[in-house]
Amino acid sequence: MLTGAEQLEIQRIAELEVRRYFDHYLEVVFPAQMQQMVGAHNMNETSHGGVILRVRRTFWLLIGASVMGGLGAGFGVERLVKLLVAF
Repeated sequence: MLTGAEQLEIQRIAELEVRRYFDHYLEVVFPAQMQQMVGAHNMNETSHGGVILRVRRTFWLLIGASVMGGLGAGFGVERLVKLLVAF
């Protein structure tokens, strides 16, 4: 049977070892894991495809809107000139 002091010493040593393990994990292992995951993500061509697709759609949508607006303005100016000439 262990005495109370021995039990406390064992508990203290066990807690110290667990802290050492997690300190090593947080300082060495976890940063390396994150670096590998980010590197793999950035090297994957399909990772950022959704963003690129949305930017391209928005770009073409804006071009289409400006072309249609230009055509509409052209027809509107033509009518306006005809109305002004008629007066």
